[in-house]
Amino acid sequence: MVDQFEKKGFVVVGVTNVGDKEPEDKTKEFIESNGMRAVVALEPGLASMDAYGFKGFPSAALVSPKGKIVWTGHPAGLEAGVIEENLKDVQPGRPSGDLVVELALPEKYSATAKKLKSGSLGYALNELVKAGSDKKLSPKDAARIDEARREIEAIIERETRRAEEALAEKRYFDAQFAWSRLLKAFRGHDASKSAAEQLAKLKADPAITREISAGERINTALDQIDEGKTDAALKTLRSVTTGPLGDTEEARRAEALAAKLESGG
Repeated sequence: MVDQFEKKGFVVVGVTNVGDKEPEDKTKEFIESNGMRAVVALEPGLASMDAYGFKGFPSAALVSPKGKIVWTGHPAGLEAGVIEENLKDVQPGRPSGDLVVELALPEKYSATAKKLKSGSLGYALNELVKAGSDKKLSPKDAARIDEARREIEAIIERETRRAEEALAEKRYFDAQFAWSRLLKAFRGHDASKSAAEQLAKLKADPAITREISAGERINTALDQIDEGKTDAALKTLRSVTTGPLGDTEEARRAEALAAKLESGG
């Protein structure tokens, strides 16, 4: 489901019980070893069972963008058509801004927490890796450090995957954006070096730089749409389709967006 519908705005959240019989550390180990793409919430007591009207395991609910439960049942019974019907008016959010993380760390590592909050993820990650070998940490604090490290490493994986998928689909502006965020956030870490290499490859190809320029204008148009400035957005899109960037791949995307706006979509 994640693979098929994630790009359309579909989000999967798994909820599992944790307690004496299902210890949290074992649950997290299972999640990590299976490479689960869905978000997993650990809920002692499973109060959500009653909230959603579930009677057994496993159970699932499809919640509409407006927060209404539109389907419940066994997960295997959720058909693609039901998901698609409830996604038809969804506009997936676009990544924006710098990569920052707010995490509660042991007091000894409060400076590392500040680095995460300010967007210095690379330097913070290096400190978390080093902290993992601190034998003076209590088991609880060591677990918090390890969980924080894995969370930051997951950001690298997510942004890298986002960039690679965009590149494969010839969305060069989106690829540049993802790698630029990695470059800025992970200075001092190998992830930044890798991002810099990828950005250099993009800039070395004149055809790709033209695609990126067109993509920048489309991104501006999307911002204008979000602000309710439809006329301005159409003008921006037409500057791609009718100007010197009209022979780019992005121009086709701009044309589709302009046509949708003009039809009232």
